[in-house]
Amino acid sequence: MNSTRHLASPVTRGNFFYGSDFYVEIPGSGGFRKERFTRESSGSLYSLLTYTPPSGPTLTKAGKVAKRQPSPYRDRTGPFYCAQLIHYGLKQYKTKEAAKKHLLQAFDADHQLQVPESILLVEKELKEEYDKANLEAGRLYEERRLLERERVRKEQEERSRKNAALMKQLKEISETKVAGTDESGATVERLSDKALRDAIKVMPEGDLRKIVAKVVKDVPELRDAVELQISRSQKTTQKATKGKSAVKVRLSDREFRGRFDVAIPFMSEQWSQFPPDELFTLKICKSMKSSHLWGKFDFGGISGVLRSTSSPLPESFPAGFKVEFLWRGEEFGEGESSFGKDNKGYIVFLGDRRIKGLMHWMGNFDFVGKYDTEQSQNVVWVKSIPHWKSEWRSYNQHNYDVANTARWGNWGGDTRNEEEADSDTSAGKGTSGSDDEEDFDMEDSSDSGYQGRFSNIGF
Repeated sequence: MNSTRHLASPVTRGNFFYGSDFYVEIPGSGGFRKERFTRESSGSLYSLLTYTPPSGPTLTKAGKVAKRQPSPYRDRTGPFYCAQLIHYGLKQYKTKEAAKKHLLQAFDADHQLQVPESILLVEKELKEEYDKANLEAGRLYEERRLLERERVRKEQEERSRKNAALMKQLKEISETKVAGTDESGATVERLSDKALRDAIKVMPEGDLRKIVAKVVKDVPELRDAVELQISRSQKTTQKATKGKSAVKVRLSDREFRGRFDVAIPFMSEQWSQFPPDELFTLKICKSMKSSHLWGKFDFGGISGVLRSTSSPLPESFPAGFKVEFLWRGEEFGEGESSFGKDNKGYIVFLGDRRIKGLMHWMGNFDFVGKYDTEQSQNVVWVKSIPHWKSEWRSYNQHNYDVANTARWGNWGGDTRNEEEADSDTSAGKGTSGSDDEEDFDMEDSSDSGYQGRFSNIGF
């Protein structure tokens, strides 16, 4: 078997070409495009020209018609026979019957047809010319391949260097303490407003002082409140005449609109294909009227869409603001989907374009992220939300049942998304669309189902 790589363009002389083989080009059937034909051997060509169809069906030894009959004979095309005239140096004809007739007449008494020496010489010279050109093309190909390999290596080194620096920053982010979690990072059970007020009333004064002293530096709003109370205690007038009152730290809109590079140690612990320095992505954006925060995540082992559960969102986020969300998505590998009420999580916006959070899947896993300025520029992120919503609606019980049936080789029906709820980006039926996906179908509390991706989402 010839394993030579053919990288050079074919060389030509007159009617003849040499590339991977010696051939001629003539207009094909219909005359619209040219076809390539190599030279047929003398013996094979004679068999084609002298073929006689059988007089009847093939019989068995007993004289009965055999169950298995030979395949119907299919003659070669007219352009094939016209090309053989050129290969054997004969006068050219344009029709199939004329070409076959003159080819057969050219055979000698021994049923042989010789190739002229002049054509064999052209074939030899073209082959030598092509081999030389192909050798040079191979050398250039290897040079380009080595240059490309070196370019990729340098890019990988630069990416690894940047990832190492980013991973260091993300490690620092992961060590940032977040209000609303205990020392281990586990989520603290939330109390109702009334229950919290009642608990504070009976809490020892010393414990309250310890709590305030511990979290006042990490929670800007609490610090604001404490400083305001201190200011009021020190002043007898209702308005201060000197100095400025504390200003609440608010995060810019860019903090919650764009792409974040995300580190998730859990993924490398669970899957060997995700190295410890692997970075994942989270894209987020508030809906047009700030009703909800939407996000598109690719966390390696799981990917999908998230949607905040609180509505409406504030115009700007204070540092340390926590956004709780539900998510729907599919697992890495076989595409098993997950779309239940237990798919919960939260994101904490720490300020300085940093986030950390927790997601419930295979237990809980933590993630930390930093804003990717380069990948977030020149993108109108709110335009991605309709696509994210469409993907969200594709993860549902009906599509799960369809895919589950198809998995066993049967047709389970057409896939369909959930109906659009009232939204500030996609209005529901008969309304002005002022709310943002308040009424998603969450009746099915199952955690997961098996399905592929049911909609072609473009970004």
